[in-house]
Amino acid sequence: MLEAKKEDWWTIPNILTYFRLLCVPAFAVLFFVLKGDLGVYVGLGVFLIAELTDIVDGKIARKFNMTTDVGRAMDPLADKLLQMTAIVCLSIKGLMFWPFAVVLVVKELYMICGSIILLKMNVIGQANAYGKYAATVLGYSMIACFFHPFFYEKIYLAVFDFRIGLDWIGMIVGLCIAVYAAYFYTKTAYTTLRDRKDLGKADRIVVDYSVNDGEADPNHARFHAEDEAQDVENADESQVERNDSSDD
Repeated sequence: MLEAKKEDWWTIPNILTYFRLLCVPAFAVLFFVLKGDLGVYVGLGVFLIAELTDIVDGKIARKFNMTTDVGRAMDPLADKLLQMTAIVCLSIKGLMFWPFAVVLVVKELYMICGSIILLKMNVIGQANAYGKYAATVLGYSMIACFFHPFFYEKIYLAVFDFRIGLDWIGMIVGLCIAVYAAYFYTKTAYTTLRDRKDLGKADRIVVDYSVNDGEADPNHARFHAEDEAQDVENADESQVERNDSSDD
Protein backbone atom coordinates (compact mmCIF):
# COMPACT_ATOMS: atom_id res chain seq x y z
CA MET A 1 0.00 0.00 0.00
CA LEU A 2 1.17 3.53 -0.75
CA GLU A 3 2.58 5.53 2.11
CA ALA A 4 2.59 9.32 2.25
CA LYS A 5 4.57 11.76 4.31
CA LYS A 6 2.62 13.54 7.02
CA GLU A 7 3.11 16.93 5.37
CA ASP A 8 1.72 15.60 2.07
CA TRP A 9 -1.69 15.13 3.68
CA TRP A 10 -2.02 18.80 4.62
CA THR A 11 -0.96 20.73 1.55
CA ILE A 12 -3.32 23.52 0.45
CA PRO A 13 -4.59 21.59 -2.62
CA ASN A 14 -5.35 18.53 -0.48
CA ILE A 15 -7.16 20.62 2.14
CA LEU A 16 -9.35 21.98 -0.68
CA THR A 17 -9.99 18.40 -1.77
CA TYR A 18 -11.09 17.47 1.76
CA PHE A 19 -13.43 20.46 1.71
CA ARG A 20 -14.90 19.20 -1.57
CA LEU A 21 -15.47 15.81 0.04
CA LEU A 22 -17.40 17.53 2.84
CA CYS A 23 -19.51 19.28 0.21
CA VAL A 24 -20.85 15.89 -0.92
CA PRO A 25 -23.06 15.15 2.13
CA ALA A 26 -23.80 18.87 2.55
CA PHE A 27 -25.16 18.99 -1.00
CA ALA A 28 -27.42 15.96 -0.51
CA VAL A 29 -28.81 17.16 2.84
CA LEU A 30 -29.54 20.73 1.70
CA PHE A 31 -30.95 19.54 -1.62
CA PHE A 32 -33.70 17.55 0.11
CA VAL A 33 -34.15 19.26 3.49
CA LEU A 34 -34.88 22.62 1.91
CA LYS A 35 -38.20 22.36 0.16
CA GLY A 36 -39.02 23.19 -3.44
CA ASP A 37 -36.82 25.37 -5.61
CA LEU A 38 -34.88 26.62 -2.58
CA GLY A 39 -33.27 23.21 -2.10
CA VAL A 40 -32.41 23.04 -5.80
CA TYR A 41 -30.76 26.47 -5.88
CA VAL A 42 -28.90 26.07 -2.58
CA GLY A 43 -27.71 22.67 -3.80
CA LEU A 44 -26.54 24.34 -6.99
CA GLY A 45 -24.56 26.84 -4.90
CA VAL A 46 -22.83 24.05 -2.99
CA PHE A 47 -22.12 22.21 -6.24
CA LEU A 48 -20.58 25.32 -7.84
CA ILE A 49 -18.39 26.02 -4.81
CA ALA A 50 -17.17 22.42 -4.82
CA GLU A 51 -16.41 22.56 -8.55
CA LEU A 52 -14.54 25.83 -8.03
CA THR A 53 -12.27 24.22 -5.43
CA ASP A 54 -11.46 21.52 -7.99
CA ILE A 55 -10.19 24.18 -10.40
CA VAL A 56 -8.29 26.10 -7.74
CA ASP A 57 -6.55 23.14 -6.10
CA GLY A 58 -5.24 21.93 -9.45
CA LYS A 59 -3.82 25.34 -10.34
CA ILE A 60 -2.16 25.71 -6.92
CA ALA A 61 -0.69 22.20 -7.05
CA ARG A 62 0.86 22.77 -10.47
CA LYS A 63 2.05 26.34 -9.90
CA PHE A 64 3.67 25.74 -6.50
CA ASN A 65 4.79 22.15 -7.09
CA MET A 66 2.43 20.76 -4.45
CA THR A 67 1.42 17.65 -6.38
CA THR A 68 1.38 14.61 -4.09
CA ASP A 69 0.33 10.97 -4.27
CA VAL A 70 -2.41 11.79 -1.77
CA GLY A 71 -3.79 14.41 -4.14
CA ARG A 72 -3.55 12.09 -7.13
CA ALA A 73 -5.70 9.56 -5.28
CA MET A 74 -8.11 11.82 -3.39
CA ASP A 75 -8.84 14.49 -6.01
CA PRO A 76 -10.53 12.18 -8.56
CA LEU A 77 -12.33 10.38 -5.72
CA ALA A 78 -13.85 13.67 -4.55
CA ASP A 79 -14.88 14.52 -8.12
CA LYS A 80 -16.55 11.15 -8.63
CA LEU A 81 -18.44 11.24 -5.32
CA LEU A 82 -19.66 14.79 -5.99
CA GLN A 83 -20.89 14.01 -9.50
CA MET A 84 -22.51 10.72 -8.45
CA THR A 85 -24.33 12.43 -5.59
CA ALA A 86 -25.49 15.30 -7.77
CA ILE A 87 -26.79 13.11 -10.59
CA VAL A 88 -28.67 10.80 -8.21
CA CYS A 89 -30.27 13.73 -6.36
CA LEU A 90 -31.25 15.41 -9.63
CA SER A 91 -32.76 12.14 -10.86
CA ILE A 92 -34.83 11.72 -7.71
CA LYS A 93 -36.30 15.21 -8.19
CA GLY A 94 -37.04 14.54 -11.84
CA LEU A 95 -34.49 16.99 -13.21
CA MET A 96 -32.34 14.22 -14.68
CA PHE A 97 -33.23 11.17 -16.81
CA TRP A 98 -32.66 8.29 -14.34
CA PRO A 99 -30.76 6.00 -16.80
CA PHE A 100 -28.07 8.72 -16.89
CA ALA A 101 -27.60 8.22 -13.16
CA VAL A 102 -27.34 4.43 -13.54
CA VAL A 103 -24.67 4.68 -16.25
CA LEU A 104 -22.59 7.25 -14.37
CA VAL A 105 -22.82 5.52 -10.98
CA VAL A 106 -21.86 2.12 -12.43
CA LYS A 107 -18.95 3.67 -14.34
CA GLU A 108 -17.67 5.63 -11.33
CA LEU A 109 -17.96 2.69 -8.92
CA TYR A 110 -15.99 0.62 -11.42
CA MET A 111 -13.31 3.33 -11.55
CA ILE A 112 -13.18 3.69 -7.75
CA CYS A 113 -12.84 -0.08 -7.22
CA GLY A 114 -10.18 -0.25 -9.92
CA SER A 115 -8.24 2.61 -8.34
CA ILE A 116 -8.32 0.90 -4.93
CA ILE A 117 -6.99 -2.33 -6.44
CA LEU A 118 -4.20 -0.45 -8.23
CA LEU A 119 -3.30 1.51 -5.09
CA LYS A 120 -2.87 -1.75 -3.21
CA MET A 121 -0.42 -2.71 -5.95
CA ASN A 122 1.36 0.66 -5.53
CA VAL A 123 0.19 1.90 -8.93
CA ILE A 124 -1.02 5.50 -9.14
CA GLY A 125 -3.04 6.60 -12.16
CA GLN A 126 -3.11 10.17 -13.46
CA ALA A 127 -6.07 11.63 -15.35
CA ASN A 128 -6.01 11.60 -19.14
CA ALA A 129 -7.54 14.02 -21.62
CA TYR A 130 -10.68 11.91 -22.11
CA GLY A 131 -11.39 11.86 -18.38
CA LYS A 132 -10.91 15.63 -18.16
CA TYR A 133 -13.17 16.24 -21.17
CA ALA A 134 -15.84 14.01 -19.67
CA ALA A 135 -15.64 15.74 -16.28
CA THR A 136 -15.92 19.17 -17.94
CA VAL A 137 -18.88 18.27 -20.16
CA LEU A 138 -20.68 16.46 -17.34
CA GLY A 139 -20.01 19.31 -14.92
CA TYR A 140 -21.54 21.95 -17.19
CA SER A 141 -24.40 19.65 -18.17
CA MET A 142 -25.23 18.93 -14.53
CA ILE A 143 -25.32 22.64 -13.81
CA ALA A 144 -27.73 23.04 -16.74
CA CYS A 145 -29.90 20.22 -15.34
CA PHE A 146 -30.65 22.34 -12.28
CA PHE A 147 -32.63 24.46 -14.76
CA HIS A 148 -34.09 21.52 -16.67
CA PRO A 149 -37.64 22.97 -17.00
CA PHE A 150 -36.19 26.00 -18.81
CA PHE A 151 -34.16 23.90 -21.26
CA TYR A 152 -37.06 21.51 -21.84
CA GLU A 153 -39.35 24.41 -22.75
CA LYS A 154 -36.95 26.80 -24.49
CA ILE A 155 -33.77 25.09 -25.74
CA TYR A 156 -34.37 21.57 -26.94
CA LEU A 157 -34.14 19.12 -29.83
CA ALA A 158 -37.43 17.72 -31.10
CA VAL A 159 -37.71 14.52 -33.13
CA PHE A 160 -41.34 13.87 -34.04
CA ASP A 161 -43.13 14.00 -30.68
CA PHE A 162 -40.00 13.41 -28.63
CA ARG A 163 -38.35 16.42 -27.04
CA ILE A 164 -34.98 16.50 -25.27
CA GLY A 165 -33.49 19.57 -23.62
CA LEU A 166 -29.98 20.81 -24.34
CA ASP A 167 -29.01 19.89 -20.76
CA TRP A 168 -29.80 16.22 -21.35
CA ILE A 169 -28.05 16.27 -24.74
CA GLY A 170 -24.93 17.48 -22.90
CA MET A 171 -25.30 14.62 -20.42
CA ILE A 172 -25.46 12.06 -23.23
CA VAL A 173 -22.28 13.46 -24.81
CA GLY A 174 -20.50 13.59 -21.44
CA LEU A 175 -21.48 10.03 -20.53
CA CYS A 176 -20.26 8.71 -23.89
CA ILE A 177 -16.87 10.36 -23.32
CA ALA A 178 -16.81 9.07 -19.73
CA VAL A 179 -17.47 5.47 -20.77
CA TYR A 180 -14.71 5.68 -23.39
CA ALA A 181 -12.37 7.16 -20.76
CA ALA A 182 -13.10 4.18 -18.49
CA TYR A 183 -12.21 1.82 -21.33
CA PHE A 184 -9.01 3.81 -21.95
CA TYR A 185 -8.02 3.70 -18.25
CA THR A 186 -8.65 -0.04 -18.14
CA LYS A 187 -6.54 -0.72 -21.23
CA THR A 188 -3.69 1.44 -19.93
CA ALA A 189 -3.77 -0.11 -16.45
CA TYR A 190 -3.68 -3.59 -17.98
CA THR A 191 -0.69 -2.61 -20.14
CA THR A 192 1.13 -1.19 -17.12
CA LEU A 193 0.61 -4.28 -14.98
CA ARG A 194 1.56 -6.53 -17.88
CA ASP A 195 4.83 -4.66 -18.39
CA ARG A 196 5.52 -4.12 -14.70
CA LYS A 197 8.45 -6.54 -14.71
CA ASP A 198 10.30 -4.01 -16.91
CA LEU A 199 10.08 -1.29 -14.26
CA GLY A 200 12.92 -2.54 -12.11
CA LYS A 201 12.80 -2.16 -8.34
CA ALA A 202 10.21 0.63 -8.22
CA ASP A 203 8.29 0.82 -4.97
CA ARG A 204 5.56 2.71 -6.76
CA ILE A 205 4.48 3.36 -10.33
CA VAL A 206 2.88 6.60 -11.50
CA VAL A 207 1.00 5.97 -14.73
CA ASP A 208 0.49 8.74 -17.28
CA TYR A 209 -2.74 7.95 -19.11
CA SER A 210 -2.27 10.70 -21.68
CA VAL A 211 -0.64 8.52 -24.34
CA ASN A 212 -2.59 7.43 -27.41
CA ASP A 213 -3.95 3.92 -27.89
CA GLY A 214 -4.04 3.19 -24.17
CA GLU A 215 -0.32 2.51 -23.94
CA ALA A 216 1.10 3.57 -20.60
CA ASP A 217 3.74 6.28 -20.78
CA PRO A 218 6.74 4.68 -19.05
CA ASN A 219 8.40 8.03 -18.26
CA HIS A 220 6.94 8.48 -14.76
CA ALA A 221 7.16 4.80 -13.91
CA ARG A 222 10.71 4.41 -15.16
CA PHE A 223 11.69 7.62 -13.37
CA HIS A 224 10.60 6.15 -10.05
CA ALA A 225 12.10 2.79 -10.93
CA GLU A 226 15.46 4.37 -11.72
CA ASP A 227 15.26 6.43 -8.52
CA GLU A 228 14.68 3.31 -6.45
CA ALA A 229 17.40 1.40 -8.26
CA GLN A 230 19.81 4.30 -7.76
CA ASP A 231 18.93 4.46 -4.06
CA VAL A 232 19.66 0.76 -3.73
CA GLU A 233 22.95 1.16 -5.60
CA ASN A 234 23.96 4.13 -3.44
CA ALA A 235 23.08 2.22 -0.29
CA ASP A 236 25.18 -0.73 -1.44
CA GLU A 237 28.12 1.55 -2.19
CA SER A 238 27.81 3.21 1.22
CA GLN A 239 27.75 -0.18 2.90
CA VAL A 240 30.87 -1.25 1.00
CA GLU A 241 32.65 1.96 2.01
CA ARG A 242 31.73 1.40 5.66
CA ASN A 243 33.00 -2.15 5.50
CA ASP A 244 36.27 -1.00 3.94
CA SER A 245 36.67 1.62 6.67
CA SER A 246 36.06 -0.99 9.33
CA ASP A 247 38.68 -3.28 7.79
CA ASP A 248 41.24 -0.46 7.86
